[in-house]
Amino acid sequence: MKSNPSPSRLPSSGRPGLGTATAVSLALAAGVSAKDLFEFNAATTDALPPLTITQGTSNLPDRITDLIEGTGQFNQLNNREFVASLR
Repeated sequence: MKSNPSPSRLPSSGRPGLGTATAVSLALAAGVSAKDLFEFNAATTDALPPLTITQGTSNLPDRITDLIEGTGQFNQLNNREFVASLR
């Protein structure tokens, strides 16, 4: 009698790299661009209406400058309190 695989382990498809291809497909479907090496997320923390900005980039120095100086896509954060993260 054949037993069922445990719930925490799926049977192997026998094709190497299938899991990686699936993960890449899911990442692309979620809007992740392969050309963007970094992603900035900024969210306001003040009492005004909330604002969240997400910007992908491969040009880290320019985006850091934009964030610090409040230029480019980050100009909406001028005169606002916010937190930002880099991934």
